[in-house]
Parts: sequence; structure tokens; C-alpha cells
Amino acid sequence: MSGAVSKIFGKDYINSTTSRERWIPLRLLPDGSISVTSSTVVDEGIATGGTNVTLIDTTKNWEDNIFEGGTIEIIHAGVSYQRTIRGNTSNTIGFATLGVVVLAGDIYRIMRSIDPMSPIDKGVIHNTAYATPANFFGTALVGFVRPTLFRCQGAFSAAGVLSVTITRAANTQVVNFNHGVALTAGDLFAFDTLVQDGDSINYRYGVNCTIMTFKVLEIPAAI
Repeated sequence: MSGAVSKIFGKDYINSTTSRERWIPLRLLPDGSISVTSSTVVDEGIATGGTNVTLIDTTKNWEDNIFEGGTIEIIHAGVSYQRTIRGNTSNTIGFATLGVVVLAGDIYRIMRSIDPMSPIDKGVIHNTAYATPANFFGTALVGFVRPTLFRCQGAFSAAGVLSVTITRAANTQVVNFNHGVALTAGDLFAFDTLVQDGDSINYRYGVNCTIMTFKVLEIPAAI
């Protein structure tokens, strides 16, 4: 990455020579190398209930265990509690025991340590029968960092059209890759999708087939 180093609010940044590109916050280590790993808030909300080991938010529809290993901060009665996330379902987050019970109305936020220079594994399907027009993934994919880029790569046993579904504000648009031209059976293809805050992503194929292999990576630094 090229560009000049600047300081904004006491932090080191590298800015591109192209003004339309976004700024990426970077931290310089004592040896002069760049550390880009930082704690990023990936979701937040208001609890609808919980226990001393769970937080429930029935307004959410998370991918199972997408936050595992991250940190949850819960504000209960004006006090901040932080715990490492052990796992999550579509609307429940589990963690080590708190000294209090999570109540409806408690504010929370979820944080992950993310290196924007490293891809994030979003999902893998291998040697799996597929019947159109089902979505590939049972739970739609969302970006850890937003805006971000999803790169998919797949090969299928039959020629067909690969599509991405983009859902935003309860409206789903199905958009074809490759100009709607059928992919050659058995060949490997790769496509990119821009993902913004509020988008959830899934994939479909135009014919019944075997998904020989299909992988999705999130590449934050590509934006």
C-alpha cells in the first residue's frame, strides 16, 4: 500500500494518493512496522432478555457462532461488563458467568479483533447436493467490517447461472453473476460482491446440481 503517513487525533494513518479511496486506521509499532489489527464493533443493540450466561435479542438473526471468540460488552444498571463470547445462535449469545442477570433493555455491543489485511472465512460448501432455488447457506452472511467485499469461488456439476441475493430492509434482490450466462460444468469461477452496512448476502444456482466446491471470503482491505 502506498501513500503518506498522517496523524489524525493522535493516530497514525496511511492515506492513498487517490482522494476517493477510504482511510484505513493503522497503528505503528515501536520498530516502525504497521499493526492493523484492532478491536472493531461488529454489532450492537438492546437486549430483550437473558440470564447470567446469555444475552437474548429477538430482533436479530445472526449466523450461528459468527461471534465466537469475540467480546461482548453489556451495560447493566449503568455498569459495564465484558466477557469473551463462547458461541451464539440466531438471537442468543453465550459467555462466562456474570455477577448479574441480563435484563430486557440492557445495552450491548459486540467487538472482534480484525486485521483488515487478512481475509475472513465466511463459509464453505463441499460435495453437496443442491436443489434450486434454495439459498446455499441456511443463515445469510453479513460483513464483520462494513463496507467490505465478499469474494466467492465455486464449481458445480451442471451448467447453470450463479446468483447472489442481497437483502436490505426486508427487500431481497437476486442478481446474476457472469451477465446471466451459464457457468461451465466442472470449471472453477470467482466473483466479488460489495457489501454495506445493513446488507445480508446469500447465493443460489439456476439448476439442480452437486456443489462441487463453494467458498466465501470477506476481504475488508479490498474496499
